[in-house]
Amino acid sequence: MPRFDRRRFLALMRGKTIAFVGDSLARNHKDSLICLLTRMARPIIKSSKEKHTVYYYKDYNFTMASFWVPYLVRHEMIDDDGPAHTGLWNLCLDEPEEVWASHVSEFDYVVVSASSWFYRPSMLYEGGQLVGCHYCQRPNVTDLTLRYALRMATRAALRALSGADGRFRGTALLRTVDPSHYEGGEWNKDGDCLRTAPQRRGEKRVEGFELDFRALQVEEFAAAEKAAADGVRVKLMDTTEAMILRADGHPSKYRAWTPDKLMKNQLYSDCVHWCLPGAIDTWNHMLLHMLLNE
Repeated sequence: MPRFDRRRFLALMRGKTIAFVGDSLARNHKDSLICLLTRMARPIIKSSKEKHTVYYYKDYNFTMASFWVPYLVRHEMIDDDGPAHTGLWNLCLDEPEEVWASHVSEFDYVVVSASSWFYRPSMLYEGGQLVGCHYCQRPNVTDLTLRYALRMATRAALRALSGADGRFRGTALLRTVDPSHYEGGEWNKDGDCLRTAPQRRGEKRVEGFELDFRALQVEEFAAAEKAAADGVRVKLMDTTEAMILRADGHPSKYRAWTPDKLMKNQLYSDCVHWCLPGAIDTWNHMLLHMLLNE
């Protein structure tokens, strides 16, 4: 796969709009793209709100939007502690979050991704009715698991981009789960990522929930691709296998802008997000390659 070509990307995006929809890893993806383009062009911030930011490249009439929607669908925290001390959330699994879904007619390209927040306990709603939960530990409420929650939220997001209602007529890309790399413990139990070189193929494999997440994302992509209206393209950006080998690419304890004595006051190491520049730039190499080969 060719390396990222700024000139070709900006030429392709002239007069276009691309949106990144998802959790903080979607924002990480957007930040990587902005950094890659910086040698040729710098954007102005056209709009900045709590959950989304819009960037504009005037010389190319190119707009880039970033929407922070960690569940893709409408959600609300109902307990800031919850059974796992990470909060308890209401998720409306059949209602894409309005902050992004109301703008789909404005987008030529949308990159959708989400998974990491689904580990948190949640109450699951469909059609306005409680249908179950994930690890809510409440009597008489069926535990449908986080797999079900991610599947249905992904389905709802892709349905909003199917073109069935005539609003979206562009290209939707579903990016698969991004594996974390905690070793020696979980994220809140002294886990860290201290490797300084990529692992070799076969040395590390996708497993557990991440394997299940990728499988269901592939299934939902296939269904969405089949259901897409004429003029709408649905693509799968499968980054999982490539990123499982890059345990060396995370900020670890260096997760803030300043060293602050080697970040000795940081409670947890960050082995989820990616350093810039770094391994995450591969996602934009893939993005350009996929868009050039539509």
